[in-house]
Amino acid sequence: MQQVQDDLLAALATALEALSPGSGGKARFETPKVASHGDWAVTAAMQLAKPLGRNPRDVGEQLRQSLLSSKAGQQWLSAIEIAGPGFLNLRLTPTAKQQVVREVLDKTTQFGRLPDNGKRLLVEFVSANPTGPLHVGHGRQAALGRDLQFVSVARLACAPRVLLQRRGRANSNPGCVHTMPRQRHQAGRYRLA
Repeated sequence: MQQVQDDLLAALATALEALSPGSGGKARFETPKVASHGDWAVTAAMQLAKPLGRNPRDVGEQLRQSLLSSKAGQQWLSAIEIAGPGFLNLRLTPTAKQQVVREVLDKTTQFGRLPDNGKRLLVEFVSANPTGPLHVGHGRQAALGRDLQFVSVARLACAPRVLLQRRGRANSNPGCVHTMPRQRHQAGRYRLA
């Protein structure tokens, strides 16, 4: 699906550049809050309308036509609807949605890995608040965070030469959970009525 997104973003950037030179950098897709609004949404028409001195729906219609006539649009889009003041709601073809399966099969064990950029990656999880109530959810999140760091982030997403640091936190002080009952007792003794 990354190829689909890259192709459509390039087509959108070209359409934006045609409307307003220098605006190709505003090419972005958002995920609609309501699934019935499509697979991706574009708000660029509303952002460009004021500088162009035009109605956002007119700008949206021009973007819609440009996207639908582009090679990527013809290949990956089933429909584009203009909603509200100028939102573009994009609907992908079934082939586009199935593209992610092809990518997984093509890349096998490399699928989802980040490129090797020599940067550090820090995975933090759990921070039990020693001033609040301690409940079973804190323990569950600790186990879940530790499992996720090992399975997803540490094993799948990292290139071999990315320096990965793992840190389970209990408010930066491993002993704070042990001293919590004493702290709460002292806080209760000196509380003003």
